[in-house]
Amino acid sequence: MWIAEGVVGASCCCDTPLGYLLASTVLLLNLLIGIVVVAQTVSQMLMGIPLSVGQFVLFVGSFVALSLFATWLTLVFFRSISESAPYTPARVQLAQA
Repeated sequence: MWIAEGVVGASCCCDTPLGYLLASTVLLLNLLIGIVVVAQTVSQMLMGIPLSVGQFVLFVGSFVALSLFATWLTLVFFRSISESAPYTPARVQLAQA
């Protein structure tokens, strides 16, 4: 997962459209992983599987914190998208001029 996030981050820094497309996918995936971890923890507790405080904080808490951060980044990312003209590469713009 961290390799994909590195590629997406590098693509967004280079301002490529593919980077922004992949960024939305990776952000939503991170958000959903946090939701799944919370649901798994609740189902484990309902089944009677004990979790120590350390396990709860380290495993569940870290994923919840990352999911909250991903939620914030997703909101910022989607709010920054505007309805401007579609992206056309410089190569196409030169051919049209």
